[in-house]
Amino acid sequence: MLRPTTLGAARPRPFAALRFLLGFAISLAVVGPAPAQDSFLLEVVDAEGSVGSSTSIALDSHGYPAIAYRDFTNDGLKYAVRLGRTWITETVDTGEGIGDFVSLAFDTDGNPRIAYRDPSTQSVKLASRYLDQWILDTVDASGNPGAGVSLVFDSFSVPHLSYFAAQFARLKSARKPGAVWIVEVADDTGVVGNSTSIEIDFETKTHVSYFDAVAGDLYYTVKNGQTWTRQTVDAAGQVGRWNSLALTPIGEPFISYADETTGNLKIASFHAGVWTIDVVDSGSVVAQSTSVALDSAGEPWIAYHDASSRDLRLARRSFRSWSIAVVDSVGEVGTAASLVLGTDGKPHMSYADLTADDLRAATIAPLGSDPTGAPSASPFLFAGPSPNPVRSAAPSRFSFELQQAAAVGFQVVDASGRRIRRVSPREYGEGRHEIVWDGRDASRRPVAPGVYFLEMEALGRRASARVTVVR
Repeated sequence: MLRPTTLGAARPRPFAALRFLLGFAISLAVVGPAPAQDSFLLEVVDAEGSVGSSTSIALDSHGYPAIAYRDFTNDGLKYAVRLGRTWITETVDTGEGIGDFVSLAFDTDGNPRIAYRDPSTQSVKLASRYLDQWILDTVDASGNPGAGVSLVFDSFSVPHLSYFAAQFARLKSARKPGAVWIVEVADDTGVVGNSTSIEIDFETKTHVSYFDAVAGDLYYTVKNGQTWTRQTVDAAGQVGRWNSLALTPIGEPFISYADETTGNLKIASFHAGVWTIDVVDSGSVVAQSTSVALDSAGEPWIAYHDASSRDLRLARRSFRSWSIAVVDSVGEVGTAASLVLGTDGKPHMSYADLTADDLRAATIAPLGSDPTGAPSASPFLFAGPSPNPVRSAAPSRFSFELQQAAAVGFQVVDASGRRIRRVSPREYGEGRHEIVWDGRDASRRPVAPGVYFLEMEALGRRASARVTVVR
């Protein structure tokens, strides 16, 4: 049953709204033009000396991008933040080889924190910025640690690190819930951890993806209580270097990585107890540095360096298909790529320009606009879901806005593509409209827990949203 609902004016034009009881929370990702058709905004962040051979990007509490990176010329670790249209840079720490591995994250109070290796003291450190001052803290100085370091904060603002200890060839993990660092060995079988990525799920369990340099395999381990449980993700050839990990809201992993045997960029995902491995890009790619992030629809984006063409690329999955864009191809660019997605769906990337020895940043516009924020002719503008995942038979909403009146149709399909529910096309006016799905199928029965897609079609274009239903 259709019920009109007034949402209120957001622009000085008619602001139509319509609610249809369809049921779970979703967000949409356009299936149509590939990212290559968007305009990329490329910026030189720092050109003083040779900078950017390692980078890590994150967004501050205001949505501004910030980057931690290496200054090779001055043997330093630096930090840059974009304020308006200007990048502000500062030195965090100096010493021989400092910053060859870096990872940036913001704590729950909005303070930037940088994990990095200090080869001069054979230690891994954490730099924290408070009141315009950087405080340096030694995390671990045993076994020459810090290569491949990765940093994340849990919901209690406790820092968690994963990294490689070269002397013992071990994967180590560290956290600081109080005044003292707790350091432990997560895996010591093989030469493991010289490429790692760490995430914390909603239950504060620690997840780490990492590479075994002897076996040439990609591993994944989860700490449940006091026990680390390791899984082999991919063992077909020399695989797993330059891995990057992201978790869905219910803790299911996506891992991007390089297959050095075939030269392919791959992604692995875990669902219902099974690992699925997909080739994202092929043809002598050898993705030297990959960085994965999930959008509000649960779809992965990957920034990576294509060694064959020496450019920076951005891959994006939408409704089970991949589209790939060349972001920057002037000179040899894209090594040390790092990616983060804003709450508006806008990707931000940091990377090295090896030709000019500069640190660069890139972004594209959110759907329906260009990098400067100017409106475009796209017929769709979308708002994210709330919530996602959603419990079975619980209502959730998303909104869409039309730039012109159009007939819009919807259907819900399961992960196999089987249609669960359909709504015949009907006319919607210009402006914003709200859709609510009640999590039920065509017979009004609650759908089973799992992954579903809501598909929308209008003006000759399709959009889809991935949503996870849980018990």
